[in-house]
This record gives sequence, structure tokens and C-alpha cells, in this order.
Amino acid sequence: MTYRFALNSKTSKKGLYSVFLFLVHNNKRKAILLPNVLVFKSDWNHDRQMAFVGTKDAGYINAIIAKTNATINDYLLTCTLEKKEPHFKDIEKLLLPEKKVFISFFDLLQIIEDSDDHTPGTKKMYRSIMKKLKEYAPTLAITDIDESFIIAYKKHLKNIGNSHNTIIRDLKKIKTLCLYAKKTGLIQHNPFLDIKLREKEGSRAFLDKTELLRLEYLRNSDNISTAEKNMLSVFLFACYTGLRYSDVFGLKYKNIENGYLSITMQKTQEILRVPITEKAINLLPVNPKGPEQKVFKVPTNQVLNRYLKEFAERAGIRKIVTCHVARHTFATLAISAGMPLTFLQKLLGHNLYRTTLLYAKIINPALEEEVKKLNAYF
Repeated sequence: MTYRFALNSKTSKKGLYSVFLFLVHNNKRKAILLPNVLVFKSDWNHDRQMAFVGTKDAGYINAIIAKTNATINDYLLTCTLEKKEPHFKDIEKLLLPEKKVFISFFDLLQIIEDSDDHTPGTKKMYRSIMKKLKEYAPTLAITDIDESFIIAYKKHLKNIGNSHNTIIRDLKKIKTLCLYAKKTGLIQHNPFLDIKLREKEGSRAFLDKTELLRLEYLRNSDNISTAEKNMLSVFLFACYTGLRYSDVFGLKYKNIENGYLSITMQKTQEILRVPITEKAINLLPVNPKGPEQKVFKVPTNQVLNRYLKEFAERAGIRKIVTCHVARHTFATLAISAGMPLTFLQKLLGHNLYRTTLLYAKIINPALEEEVKKLNAYF
């Protein structure tokens, strides 16, 4: 049996490489990761199979390698003296002696449930992601998740119809739990170390001013029931305020005062206090029974989306209209009206400017005007 120490072919985001022990015996190969041993490529002495003396963490890295060397040499010497065949499994047991008891990966969900750092919406998202994962691997242990499992699960999610961005968001949440498991010693290696999780910049559906007017006309027509009028009012109110479905659902009259909207956003638990448009104010039902009364009778997200599809067809709108289209509509119309992105960021309650910046890529009215000038010139 021969062996050597070498770096993994892939690097982490920070430019660090994992160190592996590569074993060869009877034309068979085995790679064993040295836990928690990371090194920059420039700090690695390929010929001596160790970190250059004086580089970052060289003392620790070289001590681990020296200890591993001694363990393997002792084992091979014992095999020679006892005239027995060396096996990869024996070396694995010597180098990784701690055998963890079975711990279900789904037990980590309780950490999220018990945490005060996560909003109810985030906890609900984790539950949904874990339910999907459990359907794929009902008896998944923490130690079962490795790079090959992640690749296979990613392919499975694609096969059952999940979009690229949905898959990436699911895997990011699973990665968060894996990082916690590594931090607490439940696993020795981050299985996502060499896996890149990048979302694609997708198109965000929105309604233009003409399409909004069509929906307003439908709302004010005689060809709509009281219940339908209420549901359409909910959607239009969101279009003219930029509120998420969850925030419109819980909106009470006490949250609206003197032309201002003051709420704690469900998704982020951040306080939002912003002025609201006259269009939105005119959609408010009259004669409230008290400040604690909800402003709208809001159906479930699924029911509202089903009716919105019908409203769009009746208004001659050839787009897939959902609850979240309202928020996109508010943002794009605000940009079209010339609102600075910093102001729009405040109105939408975004913590990060780059989140608001995504809407500027959807529609750029200034650029459109310049193209119109160019058309006139030609």
C-alpha cells in the first residue's frame, strides 16, 4: 500500500483547499479527507506534502499530517509483522475513530423552531423545505449529506418541476443547517464547500398602468360580486402600496393613520412606517368597527391567486397574475414615475439596496426615453 497527501482539485470561496490522504493498494484507490485541515495553494509544498514552514496554520497542519503519517506507518508495520493484508477500512477507522450515533438531519429543524432569530415566515419556509427533503430521503442522517447526495437531490428537485431559483433557495437553507452541524461537531466536513449556489436573475412579472386601469374598471363595474370586489380591492391596494400578501392579510385600521401606514412586516419583523398613495386610501372600506378590525377580508393566498387569474382574463390581461405581482407592479410603476431607488427602498422595506436595484433592471424609463429620441433622430 502506498499513500500521499495532496490538495483537493476544487477551492472554497475563500481560496482554501482541503487536504486529502490518497491511498493506493492493488490498483484500487481511496481518498480520505483530513478534517478541518485547510490551506492556501501557495502555502502548500507539493514535493514534501506539507505546508510551507512559516505560512498560516503551518504548525497545526503539519502536526496533523505527521500524526496521520505515524498512524498509517504503525498500521502498515503491524500488517507486515502479522502477515495480513492492509485494508482501507482499517485506516479509516484509525483516522476517524469517533463513530457518531445516528442523528436524523430533520432533528436540526428544531433548532430553527426554537430560535428567536427567525421570523414565523422563515420557520414556515424551513418546514416546507424539510418536508420536501423527507419525501426524498425519509431516514436521512446528518452524516449522509455529502457532495454526491446534494447533486442527486438537486437533480431530483429539477425532475419534480422545481425552478432553478427554488432549488438554489432550498439548498441554501439545507447548507445553513449543515454549517451549524459542522460548527457543533456533528459533522467534520462542510458538504457544500465545493458546491456553488447561484440564483439566476429571473424576470419579475408586473402590470403596467393601462392594465391596472382595466382592473379598476372591472372592480367598479356592475359585472362583479361583492366578494369578488373585495378580493380585487385587496390586490389593487397591494399594487398601490407595495405590501406583501402577508402584510395585507394582517392589516388593521389602527395601522393606517393620517395618510401613513405603520406595520411590523411579517417576513422580516422590521417596522415599516411610510406614507401611502391616494389610490390606496380610496380602496379602503368605510365604516370600520374599531382600530383592531382588519381592513380587508383576505382569502388564502391560493384562493386569491385563483381569482386573480380569472380577473386578468376578464380584463383582457395576458399575464399570469398572482399576489406577489402587486409588489412588483408598485415597484416598477414607482421607478417609471421617476422615484429614486433609495426612496423606493424605504417604501418596500428592503434592508438591502441591491434588492431594490433588481427592479431597476426590469424597467428603465430613462433609457426608453433616450431610445425614443434616437428613433426620432433616425
